[in-house]
Amino acid sequence: MRRRHQDGDILSWAKRFDGEEKHQQMVKEFECGVVLANPSPRPYAFGLGKLIPGRRFRRFNGTPDQDPLTNNGAAVTAPLILIPRDAIFFALVA
Repeated sequence: MRRRHQDGDILSWAKRFDGEEKHQQMVKEFECGVVLANPSPRPYAFGLGKLIPGRRFRRFNGTPDQDPLTNNGAAVTAPLILIPRDAIFFALVA
C-alpha cells in the first residue's frame, strides 16, 4: 500500500503474511530521507530500489558513541535486513 499525503510525503506499508500472522513493515519517505521500521518479531529485508525507485540513500554520520557501525555515512546499495522491532533513518543523496 502506498499513499501520498497532502504535504507530498509518502507512507508505505509492506505486508507479509505468515500463516495466520500478519506483520506490517513501514517505510516513510521524507523530502530529505526515509525511515524504515520493522515492528515484527522476525527480521525483514527492505529493498529500497523497489520501494522508492530512482532515489539513492546513505547512512547518517554519527559520533563515536552513536553506533559507528550503523551510522557510518555509507551508501545504501543492497536490500537492508532490519532486525525485529527496530527502525533506521537514511538520508537522501542529492
